Amino acid sequence: MALAVALMALSLPSCVISGDRCELVDLRTENHSIELGDAESVVIDVDMGIGELVIRSGAKSLAELEFAYNVAEWRPEVSYEVVGGKGRLFITQPDAKGQSASAGARNEWKLSLTEDVPLEINVDMGVGEATLTLGDLMLTDLEVDHGVGDVTIDLSGSSIGDMTGVIDGGIGSITVVVPSAVGVRIDADTGIGSFNACGLKKSGNSLVNDAYDETDSTIRLSIDAGIGKITVETDEASVSI
Repeated sequence: MALAVALMALSLPSCVISGDRCELVDLRTENHSIELGDAESVVIDVDMGIGELVIRSGAKSLAELEFAYNVAEWRPEVSYEVVGGKGRLFITQPDAKGQSASAGARNEWKLSLTEDVPLEINVDMGVGEATLTLGDLMLTDLEVDHGVGDVTIDLSGSSIGDMTGVIDGGIGSITVVVPSAVGVRIDADTGIGSFNACGLKKSGNSLVNDAYDETDSTIRLSIDAGIGKITVETDEASVSI
């Protein structure tokens, strides 16, 4: 598993190289606002090879996107379409061929999303850090596939009801915060890493919170970490067990 993840990290999309390293340019910034149109629900696909990713609520449109990068070939590609009342938003880092990033290379995405329609979010990230604050979104499905780095996913908030999530990490830590007021069930596979649960209890081979089977809505998560640490806690927990 470790070898497979390491090889994956070495083969991630990087950039056109000067010698063996990326050619840096002055920091470039872009802002995009994506209108919802007549979509009644939206699938959002985020594909980022290397960098820092933030996803949060608060957009007045469907999505307000902020990008900062200093490798020209990393300029993100954005597309959106609506078919039959369902929107599909793609945000992608181009697959520019290369070997590795230069010291000082930056690629930072801040994605703000609407709280007004059901969302399905799929994140495919190679190397870097991801902070996903999603509890105020109408999130129905979440899939996160992360290769190398740390991931924080905060599902505490006022809007999430029934949802299913799959979180797959490679090398690094995964921290998940879940609400205490909504039923939560978690199935976790730590690989050769460690696992800490705060404010949750065992139920068979799963972990649940006190509200599980007591609320109309349920959050069901499957978490798989290859090498690293998984921490899951409720929004009221402060001490690991």
